Amino acid sequence: MDKKIFKGALYGLAIGDALGVPAEFKYRDDVRDMNITEMINRGGIPKGTWSDDTCMALATLDAYTKKGDVYKNIMENYIDWLANGKYSPLGYAYGTGSCCYKAITNYMRNNDVKTCGCTGVRENGNGSLMRILPSCFYVNRLDVDLDEKIKTLETFTSLTHAHPISLMADVIYYLFLNKLIETKDKEAAFDYIINFNYNKYFDSETINIYSNILTHDLLKLDDIESKKNGYVVYTIEGVLFSIMKNDNFKDSVLCAINLGFDSDTLGAITGSLAGALYGYNDIPKSWIKDLRWKELLDDLINKFYKC
Repeated sequence: MDKKIFKGALYGLAIGDALGVPAEFKYRDDVRDMNITEMINRGGIPKGTWSDDTCMALATLDAYTKKGDVYKNIMENYIDWLANGKYSPLGYAYGTGSCCYKAITNYMRNNDVKTCGCTGVRENGNGSLMRILPSCFYVNRLDVDLDEKIKTLETFTSLTHAHPISLMADVIYYLFLNKLIETKDKEAAFDYIINFNYNKYFDSETINIYSNILTHDLLKLDDIESKKNGYVVYTIEGVLFSIMKNDNFKDSVLCAINLGFDSDTLGAITGSLAGALYGYNDIPKSWIKDLRWKELLDDLINKFYKC
């Protein structure tokens, strides 16, 4: 996974996030009425400002450039973000999800990376999936087989979201991303994830929850349930729907944002995949221009590829 691909994916994540911020928590019909095609302000939040999705992804990426225990480095960076606003263009943590907040405060109390993540079945929001991109690139650097890479990825997921539903969402994303990069063919990537042997890693109950994806039943917009909450299963369905229904970065991201509700996360995750597939040069130049604090992205990308 070379530097150019990673730049497209990371910029895609931040730009999708920033585009989706003004539409966050609005229902699908209301987002359509807004007709978001460019970055706009949201109250006191300037256009081009990313949210917690990108902040936590950057905090994760920064941890991979440091020496020492990588899991502790990640959690310490999350604390720095939550307490001091590091990685945020606003200078403070904005939009923190309840499970991420709980996991970070658990770690602050116990200093234990193995038990800080949320384990409840109702604690399967988007807080891990939205930040997992740097971890996918990190594990692919490891000189281990796929089973070990997936195991390591699950450990990174578990820092905040330790329930199997969240673990499987990140694995699906990781496999899809890898195959997109390998083949530059989204149909081949989708065929790969629906035919993958998940039974090696998850029980049948968890696998069945993702039946809409695994049976290739993502054909109708009205069936995409991300319009009503931030449940990670609905989110990855919406992301894959947006990727499969479009053939360029701009339309993929706008499709995701227009699904509504957790629009910044839908935009961010879709943007990361579309950025990896179509490349940095396919991102509209006006969106890149309006993105705030691009220097931080460039700095962390360069650090990651030097370490």
